[in-house]
Amino acid sequence: MRWLKNILFLILGCSSTAAFAQQDPIYTQVHMAPITLNPAAAGVFYGGYRLTSNFRQQWASVTQPYTTMQVSFDKPIIDNIWVNDFVAVGITVASDNAGVSNFMDNMAKIMVSYGKALDPREKHFVTVGFEGGASQKSITFSGLNWESQFARVDFDQALPTGEPYIDERANSGIAVIHPDFGLGLHYVYNNESTQLLRAGFSMQHITRPSYEILGQEVNVFRRINFHADFKGKPSGSTLAFWPKVIYSIQGPHRMLFIASDFHWLLQQAGNITGSVKEVSFSLGPYYRHREGMGLQTRLQVGGLTFGAAYDFNLNQLRTASNFQGGPEVLVTYQGGFKKGRREKHDHKRFEWRYD
Repeated sequence: MRWLKNILFLILGCSSTAAFAQQDPIYTQVHMAPITLNPAAAGVFYGGYRLTSNFRQQWASVTQPYTTMQVSFDKPIIDNIWVNDFVAVGITVASDNAGVSNFMDNMAKIMVSYGKALDPREKHFVTVGFEGGASQKSITFSGLNWESQFARVDFDQALPTGEPYIDERANSGIAVIHPDFGLGLHYVYNNESTQLLRAGFSMQHITRPSYEILGQEVNVFRRINFHADFKGKPSGSTLAFWPKVIYSIQGPHRMLFIASDFHWLLQQAGNITGSVKEVSFSLGPYYRHREGMGLQTRLQVGGLTFGAAYDFNLNQLRTASNFQGGPEVLVTYQGGFKKGRREKHDHKRFEWRYD
């Protein structure tokens, strides 16, 4: 039936964990997992490697929670190719599960970036990146109830749905796979002590991949991202101000994300043995235009960072959800982060010091 197809297409097209109904989810703390947004950000950090994981949950107060999680890893593999350039690689794996329909979007991508210094002191750096991978979209019908299954008091899922297409796939569901590609550009200005500016542009799903579902072809919209963040402080201060902005375009959908952190240095790292770790704490609000707002916080001890955020809905579901959005947690680790003379990498160009 046409109405059934329209419902399932709505699920497939709008089942992002982001409330603005884009096809792609986005994390509140995406600036801590930048390669999920821009492949050119691979290798743009201080240390030998970076491992990051995000977990996000939404709509628990309305229905079965929507959950999104990702794990990403990136590492510079060649330093100082021509004077002070570098090549880095990365990988990201993500899973997005949309409620009772169990609509899942599982994705895996690999990426490579090339970074070039624009000046001998490496204050200005530009990187370009490319990513390629695959996405598997699947849906199961066992958790859904149909009008023909209503047995006076409750739904009986042992009864036929009245939809032959659904009954034939009640146990197996539907699964499709398509390739996916993206590219990006990233710029960094870093004077290492008082100013750090990062800005970038990326395009995801550049080939507009398509897949067939219910006998019809569905195209994934290209997604265009603009992002920037600036970390600044007076010379000698242990308190930094860290505003961030992201603007995304995907088909008819638009997303504007604005955030700002206060970043406190609680303990400076030792310069010799590395046994004294740098400790810092961040706290600040964020706002997603017409969709949500909340607080995010992070604690960093050496190369290990723990982060948390919570959404409050501002969209049309705010009454049904009681203004509750959902929590997000973050764990990231930068190997070789400020270990003094024990550091075993030469990738120190993006260091931030509290001199």
